[in-house]
Amino acid sequence: MFVWQAHKGKIRSLAFSPDGGLLATATGKSRLIALWNPATGEQVRKLEPGGDDRAAQSVAFSPDAPLFAAGMSNSVRVWDTASWHVVAVLTGPERWTGSFYELAWGRGPAPKLAGSDSRRVRVWPDTGAGPTPGPRHPAVSFPIDNVPGLDFSPDGARVATNVLPKAEVRKE
Repeated sequence: MFVWQAHKGKIRSLAFSPDGGLLATATGKSRLIALWNPATGEQVRKLEPGGDDRAAQSVAFSPDAPLFAAGMSNSVRVWDTASWHVVAVLTGPERWTGSFYELAWGRGPAPKLAGSDSRRVRVWPDTGAGPTPGPRHPAVSFPIDNVPGLDFSPDGARVATNVLPKAEVRKE
């Protein structure tokens, strides 16, 4: 086992790339997302999301597509991992969106992405490179209280959330 201190404070979210070659971290207090070599502890890259978001709250790599997402204070930013360019800015249609504390990718080469704040779960079907990396709104959005976890079913047809005090499964 290899242990190192990546940040001086706590880490809010972390995720390994599908090949295990990168470890992404977000502190929940800084806008920057750090990418690390997990074998050496060396910082490989810092991602600056841009925009007016205050802090990176969550990070997730797509299991099947070259995509990486960071849940920010008002949006979800999606990067192409081949170029590390932002390919999508995902937002809610409401004026106030809130911090995206959890993210989950679906499967396949053009995966859906689910994100949750403390009030809603949103699902975006179009997260890859489009004509412009401008804002995209979710296809599905439903109210929920304090969502601490999300996951897609293996076939990508369902999103599961744990709604305190019970679990709820919704089909798109």
